[in-house]
Amino acid sequence: AGDASTARRLYSLLIAPLEGRLAGERLVVVPYGSLHQLPFETLRDEKGYLVSRWDLTYLPSASVLKHLKRRDAASGRLPTLLAVVDPDTDYNRDGKPDMPPLPHAREEVAGFAPSFGQKSLLVGAEALKLACQRDASMYDVIHYACHGEFYPARPWASSLFLAPGVVDGVRDDGRLRASEVYALDLRRSRLVALSGCETGRSQVSPGDDAVSIGTAFLHSGASSLLVSLWKVEDQATAALMKAFYEKWVREGKDKGRALRESKIELMASRFPHPRQWGAFVLMGEP
Repeated sequence: AGDASTARRLYSLLIAPLEGRLAGERLVVVPYGSLHQLPFETLRDEKGYLVSRWDLTYLPSASVLKHLKRRDAASGRLPTLLAVVDPDTDYNRDGKPDMPPLPHAREEVAGFAPSFGQKSLLVGAEALKLACQRDASMYDVIHYACHGEFYPARPWASSLFLAPGVVDGVRDDGRLRASEVYALDLRRSRLVALSGCETGRSQVSPGDDAVSIGTAFLHSGASSLLVSLWKVEDQATAALMKAFYEKWVREGKDKGRALRESKIELMASRFPHPRQWGAFVLMGEP
């Protein structure tokens, strides 16, 4: 993300040959092969980064476009929020978390939660995997502020690390795997945000079918996904999420425009480096 010469070279290969045919301020990218891992916002020419020019959204395949339903302006009411925050990851029951705590995740959610109407915040030991699975169909926005990990050799096992525990007499290990996301009913969802690390990384099959925990949410009915392509910094992520929800929920801007403006704000403040704002991309409905 910080290699300016590579960013310019990729721009000359991927964007420059098409630039004369690109009109308007919205660009939908359907990547191929290794381009699934590339945030086009970080490409640049002498005018600057592409994020300053277009609202960018991504689709895992062109065929997904016809299945997306516009839900942004559905009711005029504030969307409802289910936030899963800094789960307790004491999986071996020794009294210590197996994954590093995420204190900035709590600050992150506290910063944007007031933008919403009805909300449920599952924090620490309350951030149970089974509770998240049970309640996922009831909210417009689901925000996971937790650890995530992508396994290239076993993409279906890629996981979000939630809290283990017992719900309705059923015990679970706390790891929400990509293979399990398909059982969720997310047809009400306007956005699933995965603010952990590598939640947008994918394994691309020979048919160019991207497999990741992020695309699993999309296939389960989520209208849009906000995911990361690499390991992200806590403070920069908190600032980006707060700005994004303010612009989308409070100001009523499209998600693509809200994310673009939030990245530009971060660049102009204390997070100018592309690694600090470039990881998060919007997939699905713009």
